[in-house]
Amino acid sequence: RVNPINVLPLDDYLASVINGEMPGDFPLAAREAQIIAARTYTLYQMKTFGSGRDFDVYDSARSQMYRGVEFEDQAGRRMLAETPTSRRLVDDTQGVVLLYGGRVFCSYYSAVCGGHSLDGRQVFRDATPPLLGVACEDCREAFNYRWERVVDRANFHTEVNKYLSEQGQNVGRVLSVEVTDETPGSLPKVTITGEKG
Repeated sequence: RVNPINVLPLDDYLASVINGEMPGDFPLAAREAQIIAARTYTLYQMKTFGSGRDFDVYDSARSQMYRGVEFEDQAGRRMLAETPTSRRLVDDTQGVVLLYGGRVFCSYYSAVCGGHSLDGRQVFRDATPPLLGVACEDCREAFNYRWERVVDRANFHTEVNKYLSEQGQNVGRVLSVEVTDETPGSLPKVTITGEKG
């Protein structure tokens, strides 16, 4: 098995990431803030996992969207992933990072918050207090602002029971799923009722 690893300077990486993470027509201040968050995230990953694996970050949404200097879109067109503007923005924010308690932290972020971001500590073990949930109306026009997913009933039962089994619970065949609390800024609470409880 071969694992190709792209080794490059951090600033070159960030000049591509900004265009993978945020549209080019967003305000420059927002794009600069995104670069600072991306730089902080990357440095945290390097410091935390760097010696334990052969690479620092993934090139996908699992870490950050890195596409190199150019890429092919779904229509087969060659697109620039790194632009003169993204290069300039990286240069303008050179060395700027986010700190909490004097240390770089894992600056998690998301593409779309759906109207209210979550408190990071509800999702990630290593989230720090600054990652608070806040109300937001800025992503209303985003493609995934509201979404729905249809899941095959058999797969749903299998996945739910697998998850519950890992939590030490067994409800048997799932009869119903009901959202019981949708407090903004919190993960929704769901009640799953099955044959066994």
